[in-house]
Amino acid sequence: MAEFYSSRQRKKRARQKRFGIVLAVAICLLAVCLLALSKRGPSRLTPLPNLAQRAVEARDAAQYDRALQLVKDGLNHPSVAPAIQLLSDELQQDLKPDIRPYYLRKRALPARSPGLESRPRLTPDDKFYFKVNLIGALHPCYVYVFLVDSAGDWTVLFPDKAYAPNHNPLSPASYQLPDNIGKELRPPDTPGEEKAFFVVAYWRISALEELAAALATETSSARARALGQQVLKRLQLEFAKPAGIHGLKVGTWESANTGRPSIQEAEKH
Repeated sequence: MAEFYSSRQRKKRARQKRFGIVLAVAICLLAVCLLALSKRGPSRLTPLPNLAQRAVEARDAAQYDRALQLVKDGLNHPSVAPAIQLLSDELQQDLKPDIRPYYLRKRALPARSPGLESRPRLTPDDKFYFKVNLIGALHPCYVYVFLVDSAGDWTVLFPDKAYAPNHNPLSPASYQLPDNIGKELRPPDTPGEEKAFFVVAYWRISALEELAAALATETSSARARALGQQVLKRLQLEFAKPAGIHGLKVGTWESANTGRPSIQEAEKH
C-alpha cells in the first residue's frame, strides 16, 4: 500500500538523508587519513616516548654524550614528557657520595684514611674496609664496588651478600663494606698493588649488575679473572663520562701491598 507524506515530512526526510550522506563521507575521509598516517610509520605527533627510549639505551651503553643530547632535545619540545624530565634529573642532578677506607693495622687502633686519594702501605697482617656515605643523595642510588688484589684476583664487594646484606638501590644512608667488622679485607701474601673501583649512580647500570652477579658466583679462578677484565673494560667507559653527567660518580683507591717475605728471605734476616 502506498505511503503519502506531507510537505513537512518530505523536507524532514530530505534533511536526514543529506546528513547521513555527509556523515558517511566524513567517516570515509577520516579512515583514509588514518590509513595514510599508519603507512608513514611512527606518528610524528608523539616523538617523546621514542626519544626517551633512545636516551635510556644510550645511557645503558655508556654513550653519555648521546644520552645527554637526546634529553636536551626532549626538554626543548613544547610538551615535555615526564620520562624525559626524569632522565634529565638522573643525569644532571648532583651526586656527592663520600667513600673512605679504614685500616686496622696489626696491634694498632683503627685508622681512617684522609680519602681515596691516599695510597697507604699495607702488609698481609693488616686489615681494611670501606665506608660509603650516601646521606647527601637526593634519592636512592646504585652502588658498585670491585676490588682487584696484588695477586690479580677480582672480588665484588657490592652488590654481594657475602659482604653486605643490602641490595641496590641503596637509600641515602651510611654503609660499611664488608658490613661485619670481623670480616675485614686482608691483602694477600703476594706483594704488589691493591686497587678498588667505585661507581655510584642514580640509575641502574645493567652491565655492571650482571658482571657483579657472575663474578660473585664464579668458583674458577681463571674464569673469575676473565670476568674481571670484562668489568675493567666496562669501568673504563664509566670513568670516561663527560663533565655534564653529574648523577654518576666514579673513584678508585690504591694501596701498596708489601707482601710477606718467603721463608728463605726470612731466614737471611
